[in-house]
Amino acid sequence: MANDRRSKVVRFSAMLAMLAGLPAGASAQDLKTWRHGIIEAKSDAGILYMASKRDFAGKLGLKLDFVQLKNDTIALKALLAGELDSYEGGAGGAMAAAARGADVKIVGCNWLAAPHGVYVRPGIASMADLKGKAVAVSTPGSFPEIFAKAAFEKAGIPAGQVRFAAMGSDADRYKALIAGVVDGAIISNEYVPISGKDGIRDLMPAAEVMPDFIRVCVERRDDPGCSRNHRRQARRSAAGFRVRRGGAQRGHRNRTSASARQARIHAETARQQRHAGATGRH
Repeated sequence: MANDRRSKVVRFSAMLAMLAGLPAGASAQDLKTWRHGIIEAKSDAGILYMASKRDFAGKLGLKLDFVQLKNDTIALKALLAGELDSYEGGAGGAMAAAARGADVKIVGCNWLAAPHGVYVRPGIASMADLKGKAVAVSTPGSFPEIFAKAAFEKAGIPAGQVRFAAMGSDADRYKALIAGVVDGAIISNEYVPISGKDGIRDLMPAAEVMPDFIRVCVERRDDPGCSRNHRRQARRSAAGFRVRRGGAQRGHRNRTSASARQARIHAETARQQRHAGATGRH
């Protein structure tokens, strides 16, 4: 069964390469660099890095250069500035930018559920308890802010009664939460394994607030004047991402290894933050 799946992935890769007009194999000198932005990797690192670590894109004649960013709002700005060739992030910002005439196109969406939630400190029993208190979100227009406003709207609480504080990535918001800088924070469920030890809990999961929300899409520029070579490279990158998804299904060992490394990094950061907070209280 595993060999059959592997064979299908290889055949699929070859098919995509032929459709894109690519050679069956490419030397290191022939590889073209494609700069792809991703939101700061955490325990999802195994899936995000699959295309580069297993060289799926390299087999299609492309070198994927992953650029980690704090949020997809920064990624969108980098794309429009020509610093990225594509990025993975929420569709909301790209749609709003395109509606205003920005050069951005949604290629496709691959993450069909939002993993975030409204995480709170001990003593916060309901969404109403967050009235007048600080809640950590991300940059205006990013998914954490969009979700936060939707969550309070669902709870019947006007957004104006909550103090939203823009704080970078999930890691930044989690550290602010356990340190007591904020009473609530929008973070992903990847922190569930360690949040209980800190007395932190998910008060309202995004899956309950916006169950049909598409979390992650692949976006790139849509400049009609871009070169034929750039469009060919775009097809290569898309092919690499598709093969990555197939490889992720069978590359469990490599995927979990990369994810474990990231999880250990964030767990150590959380421990250091807890220690710093305890020292400060004494």
